[in-house]
Amino acid sequence: MAKPESFAHVPPPTPNESKEAYIKRQVKTRQSMEGPQYELSKHILSERITRLADRSYCPHCESRQAAASLFTGMEDRRTKLKTILAPKVVIHGLEDPVVPVEAGRDVAPNIPGAELRLIPGMGHDLPVALVKSIADGNTAAASRAASLNQGE
Repeated sequence: MAKPESFAHVPPPTPNESKEAYIKRQVKTRQSMEGPQYELSKHILSERITRLADRSYCPHCESRQAAASLFTGMEDRRTKLKTILAPKVVIHGLEDPVVPVEAGRDVAPNIPGAELRLIPGMGHDLPVALVKSIADGNTAAASRAASLNQGE
């Protein structure tokens, strides 16, 4: 189940938010998305977000992206999912506070041949400790695709 209360301590953006305030808010936001087994230190998280902000700091762009995701998420995409022909891996953290686990459980059976991987302790993030496991899942899906193509 999604847990919007996880974000209660994250302040909303302000109209003229400074880059420093943006970085602090993003650290709190990302911490709220982490699963309990894969928390990054605040220092490392702050360094990463600072690098991202140094590369591209555009609070208005972030607001537009958030608005777009709200408005495009209203349609039922299950019919379109059924048209995906390549093998896929649907990865979902069991501690995701943003998207309910039920959504991953709903998506996977709508993609022909998809494999569902529910990851204990993972939130709505991509923990470094899980990169190899996630890459292995994608490699396995690519191998399944190659096997299908060889049969043509």
